[in-house]
Amino acid sequence: MEYRSAHPYDPPPWAYLGDVPGASGPVEGWWDATPRPNGLVAFVVLVLVGSSSVVMVEPALCDYLFPPVFALTLVTGHLLSPARLPPVFTASVVVFMLANLASVLGAGIWGYDDAMFYMAITLYLLVYAAFFALFVGRFGPAGMRIVREGYQIAAVIAGGIGILASFHILPNSEMFFRDASLLRVQSTFEDPNVFAPFLIGAIFLSLVPLIHDERPELRHLVVIALSLAGVAIAFSRGAYAHLAVSLAVFVFLELLVIGDPRANRRLILGMLFVAPVLLVGVGFLLVNADLGSYLQDRLSLQTYDQVRFRNQLASLVMAHENVLGVGPGQYTRPRFLQDPHNNYLKVLTENGPVGLLSFVALLFTSVFYGLAGVFRRGRSAPIQAACVAVVVGIMVESLVIDTLHWRHFFLFLGLPIGLTLFERGREQEAEAEAAVLHSPGAAPKY
Repeated sequence: MEYRSAHPYDPPPWAYLGDVPGASGPVEGWWDATPRPNGLVAFVVLVLVGSSSVVMVEPALCDYLFPPVFALTLVTGHLLSPARLPPVFTASVVVFMLANLASVLGAGIWGYDDAMFYMAITLYLLVYAAFFALFVGRFGPAGMRIVREGYQIAAVIAGGIGILASFHILPNSEMFFRDASLLRVQSTFEDPNVFAPFLIGAIFLSLVPLIHDERPELRHLVVIALSLAGVAIAFSRGAYAHLAVSLAVFVFLELLVIGDPRANRRLILGMLFVAPVLLVGVGFLLVNADLGSYLQDRLSLQTYDQVRFRNQLASLVMAHENVLGVGPGQYTRPRFLQDPHNNYLKVLTENGPVGLLSFVALLFTSVFYGLAGVFRRGRSAPIQAACVAVVVGIMVESLVIDTLHWRHFFLFLGLPIGLTLFERGREQEAEAEAAVLHSPGAAPKY
């Protein structure tokens, strides 16, 4: 199916199967002929995603909301059957959790209860990823729009509060900083190293409609500007690398694979004219907040980096000595004072080689399905490119930070799979309908 650029994931008002009002023939293309969730389900999913940036305490508000939202969507038929999930995805999840369970035996006297609790959080986030895959797989463009708008709301909340706090405009602005010197903004998160990557997700979700919509809305540019400013004031080196990698992946897929002429023109013009304006604005923000010199310092090698590298070498020794792993969440305490700051080494040390291989298989499953959607050049190709860019960026950032329990990471892992499930389902329905219409003796359709 050839790519069509008119609004990649927003269905028209006449979203159900049928004829276009005033048109001479049936709806052209199954992508536009999609159902929508009912108003209550759409609202609760929007609130669930929209509250996902308010995580100053654990469990966060979205963690309390998720069980009832999941139950409501499940009993009302707003999710695909879990049996529709790709076998490799399901197998990776099962093997990874079995590796977690086996590694609990290695926790021993160090912290059995803590290991079980940490494993339960991991399982919860895997269900979180599956939920969004099944929801988007059920509703396609309508479901994707709900997720996007909820994520934009969350980004505006976090980014707006972070910027206001950086100028000490808010009451008790110090609570939105990580350090006593009030230099690194963490906003409504517990860590600036999570705050900034979360906003990067909003940048790419907003970039897709900005360059592909027939009439792009200014609000998408506002979300990008707020998010970019938030990333800057978090002073997270890993997030800066994440943004650079994700942007490179997205531009490559858009220009060289999807190849929509109008979108390409907008993307190139944006990089030439809009991006410099945004960067100047971010620079103005840093200078006026008296943070320019701190940015220069953060971009240099830190004194604790050497300790981090030694700790990572020690983790390899520990992984060699504990084939099953030392237990979920048991790396840092009481064995080490500092996290390895490498998600792959952390998983290897805590869950063993089987745990690491199954976890990496899970990541590459999401990337594979996303890239397949891009190379098919269907209607979901742009949003698939955005999801792949974010996931690959987080995978690269995982080399320097622990990302295993990032909620938005698991959300983006589920989205490419959901979009692929939706496309396959629509194709099968279209093929079945075509077979019926063209079968001998079929009644004509008027």
